[in-house]
Amino acid sequence: MACNLVGKKRLLYITGRGGNHCAGLGEYLKTLDVVFTGLSITDEFLKADFDQQLNEIDNRIRSSNPTHVVANSYGAYLLLHALLGSAPLQANVLLLSPILGKGVSYNRMVRPPMASRLLDVFRSGYFPKPSRLELHMGESDMPELATAVAKDVRADLLNIIQGQGHALDYLTVQEIINDFYEVA
Repeated sequence: MACNLVGKKRLLYITGRGGNHCAGLGEYLKTLDVVFTGLSITDEFLKADFDQQLNEIDNRIRSSNPTHVVANSYGAYLLLHALLGSAPLQANVLLLSPILGKGVSYNRMVRPPMASRLLDVFRSGYFPKPSRLELHMGESDMPELATAVAKDVRADLLNIIQGQGHALDYLTVQEIINDFYEVA
């Protein structure tokens, strides 16, 4: 059986807050020709202290040795924090509607923990950029912050999607995933 895994893409999917890696987008990702691993950002997961959450993501990265990482919303925020202070991840990373710091998004204030630390690292130019980094988000989901961050981290692609908010529609996400999977 292990011989069948040689050369296969290994995908790690990190959901957004309250997500289930076995449902929704995770269901679609499992249909791709990949070795699939996922992490659900559940209420139980979020009860752990912030550093424990980052350690769990780091453990998932090390244990699955992904060639591709897809992270959604708050899961993307946690992933970015987990990547700080380590060697650049040798994987292609796709962030969907990433939370990138504090601000106002879809008429509510977003204040994730340690936002200043993350933005300081971005601005310093010392963010350990993965092999490929793509950010995709709706035009009403803090695109100004995403534009600044994408420049600071030398993102390979920033896609601001017209007519979309934080929750990108299913067909758009499928197209993004398919393009990412083929290019990266």
